[in-house]
Amino acid sequence: MRIRPLSHPDWIEKGAFILGILCLGAFATAQAQEVPRPSLAREYTQTTLPTIYNVKAGPVLFRVSASLSTEIVDNVNLGNGTTTPAEADLILNPQLGIDALWTITELNTLHLHATLGYMDYLDHPRLDSSSVLLSPDSALSFNVYIGDFKITLHDQFSYQENPVGEGAVANVEQFSAYTNDAGLQVLWDANDVISTLGYDHSNFIPTGAISSSGQSVDTSDLAYTTDEITGSVFFKILSNLGGGLEATASATSYSSDTTEDAKRASVGPFVEFQLSRYTKIAASGGYQATFFANGGGASTTTNSSGLGNDYYADLSIENRLNRFVTSQLSFGHDNSVSILSAETETTYARLTTTMQVAPQVNVSGAISYADADDSGSLSPTLGSTAVTDYQLITVTLSTGYQITKKLSATLQYQYIRRTGGAIAGEPNQNYTQNSIALILGYQF
Repeated sequence: MRIRPLSHPDWIEKGAFILGILCLGAFATAQAQEVPRPSLAREYTQTTLPTIYNVKAGPVLFRVSASLSTEIVDNVNLGNGTTTPAEADLILNPQLGIDALWTITELNTLHLHATLGYMDYLDHPRLDSSSVLLSPDSALSFNVYIGDFKITLHDQFSYQENPVGEGAVANVEQFSAYTNDAGLQVLWDANDVISTLGYDHSNFIPTGAISSSGQSVDTSDLAYTTDEITGSVFFKILSNLGGGLEATASATSYSSDTTEDAKRASVGPFVEFQLSRYTKIAASGGYQATFFANGGGASTTTNSSGLGNDYYADLSIENRLNRFVTSQLSFGHDNSVSILSAETETTYARLTTTMQVAPQVNVSGAISYADADDSGSLSPTLGSTAVTDYQLITVTLSTGYQITKKLSATLQYQYIRRTGGAIAGEPNQNYTQNSIALILGYQF
């Protein structure tokens, strides 16, 4: 499989120049919407040994954990219940977690986090993991402190085969893909003004899929790469109030000529307000433009030679009711790349709550809703050349119990419902999935 290089690299250079003007030469990583904290660059790396670690090999500290999940799922093939019946199964998922920390110097640290796993299906062995799975939060990072500057090199990677993680996909019982995001972040702390700079290169490489009918599907035409420059400048206005300006320029290139390459730029303000000791509010929003590079497909907001206008917005409210109950509510709208289209408009809302009901017992719940519109050419293997939309509701309830100092148990229930617009000549895109999992974890 070959992934074509990005076209018109000079656009990135122009984007960098524009960002330099907008952000006064201050840039950030893709996580720029999280407001940097004052004096972050002057925080020294911890020089004493962590209190919890399993193995010490010279200067490197290791922390190893293991877990085993037994999960009952009523619709492993994401069938719509009409043309494709829902099929149940019992899934075993052993995992091994590894954390490694190397304090190279007093100010330079190397950190590795990875979770390796495998999924075994009792009644659908064709869905067993084809190789070792890597959790989406697996990452390698290297922090360097130089005066008022903090430099972070990072590489985040994952390999997953569960199609539930891709909301645009339906009538598929397995979707395998490798993702990698490598980049650089520079943070400059000048007391009441914090400037950040970032660059990221991302690869999305699908390795195959299995349809609800059990047929293998070639998904190589869904591969894409993205280069992104992001930036922000943060001003501390009051002791409990800060804000600034953020901007992004990115270019996405698909391996298939049926999906349009896209370039995207956005700019807008952000603010963070500590309303009280227990309540924090963060908001961001602004203008977003999308340029399509060729005439490979259609779009709801632009044509192949034109300019798509949109907005992005996010409001997050975090509240700690007391030392036992914490909640966070966020909702917003954005326009991003997806596996089936270079333009996906998404309106979303999320609510999470965590309660510590006893010293060894915690209860948590989460509910999320997303309304997404995919525009442009969709892969003939997983859709058709059309505009499709879908709504995704996810509800998760869990309770955890610390059995001993090293052994814990978690009982989790999850409900997923996807509804999608009808596409001519394609199966019904709706599905519902319920799952109950018992997870045993052990900290060596």
